[in-house]
Amino acid sequence: MARLRRSVAMVAVLVAAASCSSGDDGSGQVLVSGGPDVGYPSGPSAWLADGSIFYPMRLLGESDSPLHLYRTRPGGGVGQEVKLGGVSSCAIPYLRDLRSLTGGGLGAVLQCPQEPNAPSTLVSIDPASGRATPLGDLHGTDAGIWSTTDGDKGWLMSDGGGCESIAPADADGIGQMPQLEPASLLPWALDGDFASPGDCTARGLISFPEPSPTMDNILVLASPEAAGVAPAARESLPWHLYELNVTDRKVRKIGGDFVQPEGLAVAGGTAVVADSTGLHAVDVQTGTTSLLSKGSFGAPAASFDGHSVVVTEYPDGDVPRIVIQPVP
Repeated sequence: MARLRRSVAMVAVLVAAASCSSGDDGSGQVLVSGGPDVGYPSGPSAWLADGSIFYPMRLLGESDSPLHLYRTRPGGGVGQEVKLGGVSSCAIPYLRDLRSLTGGGLGAVLQCPQEPNAPSTLVSIDPASGRATPLGDLHGTDAGIWSTTDGDKGWLMSDGGGCESIAPADADGIGQMPQLEPASLLPWALDGDFASPGDCTARGLISFPEPSPTMDNILVLASPEAAGVAPAARESLPWHLYELNVTDRKVRKIGGDFVQPEGLAVAGGTAVVADSTGLHAVDVQTGTTSLLSKGSFGAPAASFDGHSVVVTEYPDGDVPRIVIQPVP
């Protein structure tokens, strides 16, 4: 799937010294803002239960890898770098998909693109020390999520050859996605080509899974309309929010029409979706959708209390910044 890629100049990060200030365009409170001396913040962020917010930061003169991990909190002053440990085998670690884990820790997908044939790895990161502990290799898959710090249960995503797949996983390996009813809502096999996505014929798009703590129920964004549509024409396709319940073997279309989605977070009973037009709030029960803020945003992350999301904003003609957006 074609992802929305942003090209931004190497700029610096200035962190709010005492408290969050209001954004000048109504997009939320500014937590981390760009500047000319050090680097700039980059998403995605993760908001842990203790109130700390972790985010990657790119530094001036380095590659575009979000190499440096920083920690701050609302009103907590200047962010501090968290030195990664346990990654000596990786020359330049790329951190993707930062997430808070249900055990209170920080999770991420670690990639080593300069190491030939090195797989992406699910890791848990100790928030205090920065030490990364591998949870398992993704074996070439594009992303992974999980619910516990020991990696007992999770989901794996694959994106290759124009075909996207999703499958449940645990300590014993990749499982099978059961047939979900009504099948007409997702008219393609979700994980039918997971082992060899390069050989499949694309039938739909699916991504950005957000799980319940037990991992048996997830929210996803998907676009069944992609069936039979050439990859070059897919950027204008609508995506919708779905609920997949593996235990009950049910799929429910919640609603929303989003174009070029960047991410999904669940804050209480509200799903927050970032797409090419801004941040949107979707009532998970009714599907009612409203616009939280116009603009260009990365993947959002929900606060522990479910009242806010933290997200990287890319203001038009300005440098990236991290903002906190209240969720009604």
